[in-house]
Amino acid sequence: MHNARIALAVVAAAFVGATALHAKEHGELEHWNVTGPDGAKELRAHGYEGGLDHTQSHSGHGSAYLRAISEHPDYKHAVIWQSISSERYRGKRVKLSAWMKTDRAQVARVGIKVSSPGDNSLAYGQQDTTGTTDWRRYEVVLDVAPRSNSITFGLLLEGSGAAWMDEVRLEVVDERTPITNLPPPSPIEPENLDFEQ
Repeated sequence: MHNARIALAVVAAAFVGATALHAKEHGELEHWNVTGPDGAKELRAHGYEGGLDHTQSHSGHGSAYLRAISEHPDYKHAVIWQSISSERYRGKRVKLSAWMKTDRAQVARVGIKVSSPGDNSLAYGQQDTTGTTDWRRYEVVLDVAPRSNSITFGLLLEGSGAAWMDEVRLEVVDERTPITNLPPPSPIEPENLDFEQ
């Protein structure tokens, strides 16, 4: 009887250990949001999962990840994002940098957005990649408008595949650092008004 109790305790310990190991491999991200389009929740029910991955990292012991668990997810994309007040960055130029790795990603993106009250986008920048890539550093530079109220940044996965993000940095840079991903300039005069082009 004593030996049976010991054997049962060993099996139970092994089960608990295996469960704890799985929990350590993947977990929730503190201070980050993991959502679908427009903040939609319940990712797994719509073909994605995401969070903290302790099996992949550029440095340290973990990274953020997004993965399509369906070949054709219901959601157009999933995103890991963080939003902060733009108060200390207003009127300055900032650079978002992050290391990203992908596995058969349809589209993976590191992006940043500066918004004004009412969530009106004042500036947006992104760096995209596709397919399978090893860890690479991506950078996006833009100006933070004096009338802005928030800065949102993070990782987006559109469609199939998986993507990881690590070592995210947001820093102020000087005016000599060129802005990335500026929208095309607006035309000076109206164009193609007779729809012949």
